[in-house]
Amino acid sequence: MFQFKIIQAPILVLVCVIGFSFLVHFSTHAQDLDCVCKEKEKNENGIVLECVCNPLNDNNPGNNVNKPGNNQGQVAKGKRLTGGPLKGAQLLKDPGAAPLEQDRPGAPWITKWYAPAGIYTNNGGFQQSGRIDLIEKGTNKKLTQPKLATAAGLLKTQNTKLNWGKKNGGTCDWKIIEITPNNGNNMGENYGGGDQSNFDTYAILVIQAPSKLKAVMSTAHDDWAQVWINGEKWYNNSKWTGGAVKVSYDVEVELNRGGNVLLYRCGESGGSDYFNLHFDDITNRKVKYYPNNAKTKNGFFVEVNRALRGLAIEPADKLPVTWSEIKQ
Repeated sequence: MFQFKIIQAPILVLVCVIGFSFLVHFSTHAQDLDCVCKEKEKNENGIVLECVCNPLNDNNPGNNVNKPGNNQGQVAKGKRLTGGPLKGAQLLKDPGAAPLEQDRPGAPWITKWYAPAGIYTNNGGFQQSGRIDLIEKGTNKKLTQPKLATAAGLLKTQNTKLNWGKKNGGTCDWKIIEITPNNGNNMGENYGGGDQSNFDTYAILVIQAPSKLKAVMSTAHDDWAQVWINGEKWYNNSKWTGGAVKVSYDVEVELNRGGNVLLYRCGESGGSDYFNLHFDDITNRKVKYYPNNAKTKNGFFVEVNRALRGLAIEPADKLPVTWSEIKQ
């Protein structure tokens, strides 16, 4: 139990019985604060801690102003894309709202993904390939894009390779990739590098949430981006965002308790080729992202087994891996 009083914003003094530095999160005056505290002095009443506190992003568009120098995942002030997931004619329709065109070089971009070990090449341009379900094509209908964005679909990639044919990249397995957000050609960074043209990539992220919650997802991409979460499509935009870390839209999405599977597809014609994604501050504090420490396909499934425990639908999808594989 502790007492506190504000001496000057954003400094707070806490009197409590804990004698070491720690992180504390509490709410005062209906505003969530994130505080870092250290011991200042001891007296007969206990230990005086001096805390530096900053307001937390509370997922309220009116409060999420992305101030210069303070763009660590904060969501831009103004309207978000809401009302998802997309249905019917919306599935391949670009957003109608004006883009934010907001640079976020310091945002907490996701860098590690589970992805095909190869890319779909000679796509004829993203405007042509973007309407084709390349997962369905590459797995001979064993999987589809929406199905891959589910626990059951993800688990099937343990023994399902992609075969796009010799003209379009051949056969490939799955692997862990790591991208550089500020690299304007990070789509091909793990596939030979450099400025490549006429290809599509896919990347998967597992998000472990403690409860059902609304999150704000932000993407940067060149060119056509499509995002599915838990089998539903939440984002479609065929227009490039203008920079590797420049966001056009903040999108409100829903996450379920436990493991959530996000599938990110990006199609490229020519010029820069990049894909990036981040979530808002509050979400980042609540969830865990996978891949985390895993460096191999088997190691990844050890990690996501924790997040997806209880969500595998069929016994055939049980994970044939050991905990030691996560260290590989």
